Amino acid sequence: MSGNFRARRPASPPPGASYPAPTSQRFPHPRDDHLDADERRAAASKGFAPGRTKSYPSGGLDITSGEWKLLFVIVLVASGVRLFRLSKPNSVVFDEVHFGKFASRYIKTQYFVDVHPPLAKLLITLAAFVFGYDGQFDFKDIG
Repeated sequence: MSGNFRARRPASPPPGASYPAPTSQRFPHPRDDHLDADERRAAASKGFAPGRTKSYPSGGLDITSGEWKLLFVIVLVASGVRLFRLSKPNSVVFDEVHFGKFASRYIKTQYFVDVHPPLAKLLITLAAFVFGYDGQFDFKDIG
């Protein structure tokens, strides 16, 4: 498009003449389901959300039979995975004993080298300090 082109609007009718109907509206047609504030409040008290035409009873679930079946299968698989060999091993297993050692060293203000970020160990140290731990337990065996 060249820079010399200029769009012209249609000529205005002479004074006293009726205006022709606009070819396009500036605002869209009002929706048929448009509600004013009082009507919206009344509809909300009956359980209708804005734009919702179907009413559901308050509370409860609206789940299809296929969704119930899927939910049942997921719960069944999750329970099987969780409960499989739950009684094994027969002793206490706790592999985070080193956290207690780090907490003891922090409380005693001993120097040590650790390659991991210290936030978890510092939080455990804070809890131990708040509850009166003095750092004298060696955390060799637990359970």
